[in-house]
Amino acid sequence: MSNKISRAILFAIFFASVVLMAWTLLGGDPFSWLGNRTIDISTGSAIGIGIILAMALVYFLPTIVAASRQHQNGLPIFVVNLFLGWSLIGWVIALAWSLTAVTVQRQD
Repeated sequence: MSNKISRAILFAIFFASVVLMAWTLLGGDPFSWLGNRTIDISTGSAIGIGIILAMALVYFLPTIVAASRQHQNGLPIFVVNLFLGWSLIGWVIALAWSLTAVTVQRQD
């Protein structure tokens, strides 16, 4: 997956979550498409969703750093971050790996 596509996907997820939170905080019902099943989302729940999104942002920080730096090992960093990031050691390894030097390969 190219870096432009991965950035676009990350931005789309972030934008959709911000729109959903804003809609909920302004009193809208973003879950009206569920039909008769109503979901009561209070301001506390919206804050909880915001906290979860912030935690997800911190959790995937190594992947975001690797994507923004166009790291040649972006996909392996994502895999390590996804499966081993729950342990502090895996997250630190993924972050350190994402901060290593980026080598540019020239095509002759």
